[in-house]
Amino acid sequence: MGGVDKTDMLCSLHPIPFRSKKWYMRLVWRIFDLMLLNSWLLSKHILGRDGNWRMERIFQFKLTIARILLQKPLSLTRPILQSKQVSDSSDSSSNENQNDALSRRKKIKRESKKSALNVQRYDGIGHWPIFEPVKHSLRLKTIHDFVRANNVKELELIVGRGASVNEIDARNDDKFTPLHWAAHAGSLECMHWLLWQSADVDAQTPKGWTPIHIASIRGHDACVQALINNNANLHTRDRCNQTCLHMACTHGNSFVVHTLLRGGADINHMDVNGWTPAFTAAYHGRLGCLQMLVKWGAKLDDVDNEGNTAAHLTAMEGHLPCLKFIVSVNRDISSILGARNDHGDTPKSLAEQFFKEDCCTYLDALEWEQDHPEQAENLAFPAHVAAYNGDFEHVKLLIEQGVVNMNERDERGATLAHKAAGQGHLKIIQWLIEMGASMELTTQSGETPKDVARRFGQLACLKILGGDADKTETNQQRHQNESTKQGHRRKLTPKEEERLRAKTKLDELEKQVDIAKKNYRQLGGQLDDDKKRETMEQNSQKKIEELETQLEFERLKREKRESELDECRNEIVRLVTALRKYEDKIRHSQQRPPSGAMEQKTNKASSASSKRQKRVEKETGLVFMRRNSVNS
Repeated sequence: MGGVDKTDMLCSLHPIPFRSKKWYMRLVWRIFDLMLLNSWLLSKHILGRDGNWRMERIFQFKLTIARILLQKPLSLTRPILQSKQVSDSSDSSSNENQNDALSRRKKIKRESKKSALNVQRYDGIGHWPIFEPVKHSLRLKTIHDFVRANNVKELELIVGRGASVNEIDARNDDKFTPLHWAAHAGSLECMHWLLWQSADVDAQTPKGWTPIHIASIRGHDACVQALINNNANLHTRDRCNQTCLHMACTHGNSFVVHTLLRGGADINHMDVNGWTPAFTAAYHGRLGCLQMLVKWGAKLDDVDNEGNTAAHLTAMEGHLPCLKFIVSVNRDISSILGARNDHGDTPKSLAEQFFKEDCCTYLDALEWEQDHPEQAENLAFPAHVAAYNGDFEHVKLLIEQGVVNMNERDERGATLAHKAAGQGHLKIIQWLIEMGASMELTTQSGETPKDVARRFGQLACLKILGGDADKTETNQQRHQNESTKQGHRRKLTPKEEERLRAKTKLDELEKQVDIAKKNYRQLGGQLDDDKKRETMEQNSQKKIEELETQLEFERLKREKRESELDECRNEIVRLVTALRKYEDKIRHSQQRPPSGAMEQKTNKASSASSKRQKRVEKETGLVFMRRNSVNS
């Protein structure tokens, strides 16, 4: 016998395919498969002991057995090995040359494919190979090829046959896993499927790149969101101590920068050069990324390991739009112009050393106060302003130098195509279409460039963008109604097919989850949601009882206050009545005085005068006597 473990391993690796769904047929095929593998191991052992064993694959052995069973299904008493040797001896002379030729062809083809796959092209930054899609002429064999081609069905089949979702691509120097290739090619559906299969979201290449590094480099915002939703680590560093936010800023993917910042990426992390993501964006001239980082609180007055500020890096590389933006967001212009690095260089001296004439002219104008920075609105989106004004050369220069992205949006969601279409600049529209700019992006109000051209009556732009200017709104509505009636008969786009498959998968999983929850509850189980709901109900009931008790207390208190208020009102009424009676009495007494009042008044006056005279005499101590003039 060949051993139980070895037989089970071979049976799982080389199963016989069958289509029956009956359980007993599965057992029959399993037993038959075990018999074949055990026979192969036994023949290998016997012939190897005698020295007559010639290496034969399991598949060829199974074909030999099938040929014998089909030719003579009843004569099973003859040993299988003898019939195999006879058939091999009869056919060996005729098939030997053919096998040699086929082996040589396969070897040449394998070497040519291997050499073609090892060729790598690099972009302008020099650290990332340019992606080349899989050609239809090549046969897709590995899981990495299916992921690059975004073939989910074949991906499911090859994983079902035993391929690992974390298998490393040995043909690639970067040692990518399937999830790396999905992030590289933007295969969102394959990425979702791999994440469902628990693929490692933080697997690193020899350079230290994780899948979210790759998605940030490639600018696949949807893939970045999917990885963030599956708890990908945004703080993983590569060999240069750079995070995924550095990568997105290096390649000017402002959408990805915004997604990473919303996901919690560290905006102040430094790489080996002491550069933050803002410094990286300034060095490479990525104006959109720099604006986004400053909006989220990035500091431009920090210094790197050599004492350079962001203004030093932009002036040294000659990125005038970024330099203007840095000047516009800083209030103290003299601190920017006079800042010196560890070598004693200012931004102006660096621009002069590297012959950046535009930056030198601008800095000279600032020093002599001959020019001032532009307004923040114009500095924020210079390409949009140029597209609005019809400045084709400026738009082309900004896009070709990588300062802005051709699909970059402003604060209202408008792209360069929206600005040019609204003003009727045909040359800019044609160039953007030739460069591959998307004409399906919508603003915050839901308008495409074609809608903007139609709204402003730009018929020539409308014709270029695919609209028919001669049709009225009635005809457009009629055609829209006809298209909605016949929408089920039109062919779906690949994106719609992916969305439909994802929705179908979601519905199936939701149904399965609901059924499983119901079954669990029927068996007396209690889910976490049920426990949370029960706890919330208990807390709500307790709160209701407390509020009812408080309401009863407030009701009694209110009744007591109302009774006191009634007593106060009665007391007020009583006092008002008594006051009125007293006023009436006083008024009556004043109108009718008594008869002896005058006499009493005179008596009081005389008594008062006599008292006054006595008091004067007592104070002076003198007595005045009347003299008789006659006697004297």
